Amino acid sequence: MLNLTHKSDAVITELITNSLELAMAMRNYKKGEGIEMQCVMKGSKDVEIFSWEESMKMYERISFCHQSPGVYDFNIFHLFLIREALGFYCCFKNQELRPIIKGTKIIEIDFKRLNDYFFPKVTACTCCLRKEGIPFAEILDCKLLQKHEYAFSENDTPLFNTKSTIYPDEEPL
Repeated sequence: MLNLTHKSDAVITELITNSLELAMAMRNYKKGEGIEMQCVMKGSKDVEIFSWEESMKMYERISFCHQSPGVYDFNIFHLFLIREALGFYCCFKNQELRPIIKGTKIIEIDFKRLNDYFFPKVTACTCCLRKEGIPFAEILDCKLLQKHEYAFSENDTPLFNTKSTIYPDEEPL
């Protein structure tokens, strides 16, 4: 499980799982093209954050921790990659106009609300911190947390209900 700012409900958990799987499935398609993860700041040049191989290693590590029963803390680079994968996946799924998550009526993901709720610390230029010379092995590291270290409350309520067609729903209960 990921240590997000709010406790993961069934929908965000599945969205993250599916988006990570899609990102990792794309590795064979993109690897030969030498594409790098980049941060584009208005009025400046592209800044390389991670090589394709580095980002795939991070996605694999994030996916492993996400599917583990413990709660793992992630650094800002992990959150950036999760958010980027989610953004791509949500954009893709929002075009289908059919339930995104089996067993729900959700046909739209409000990525802005989702981002503001689960990833408030991640900004578009967070990735530029990589230029500070932090070793990749340190960036890759994830920490298994104790219960008192969780960022979320155990009492967080789900952001959807059986009638929700958008996620996160503004009035889930």
